[in-house]
Amino acid sequence: MIQRFPSYCKLDNSPTSPFSFILQLTFFYTIMAMALSPRDAIAISDIERYDSFMAEVDGSQFLDMHFDNTGVKIDVYEYPSSTLFRSAHFEPSPKADSYFEQQKAHADEILGEQLRE
Repeated sequence: MIQRFPSYCKLDNSPTSPFSFILQLTFFYTIMAMALSPRDAIAISDIERYDSFMAEVDGSQFLDMHFDNTGVKIDVYEYPSSTLFRSAHFEPSPKADSYFEQQKAHADEILGEQLRE
């Protein structure tokens, strides 16, 4: 027996389908919720050290987090002088590559928007 669904339940990209709109909206929010955080780039064995390092960051400081040949490096700079205050290296997690690719894509998107303005 073939199951028939009402026309508003069809799974396509039709703008007339309320179900399609709800499904697309759900996928959008799911993908946004799945975005990796900086903490995801740090190996589980280094999470406690990372947490204590981050707890010491002051409100007048800013961070530069990047991947280098020794792992994940976080540099802390003083604001407004931009002088290096301290650095730390952390063991990368298996998700580190994905996190930094995500950050690069986000930066490229922002730069692209600025160039269009």
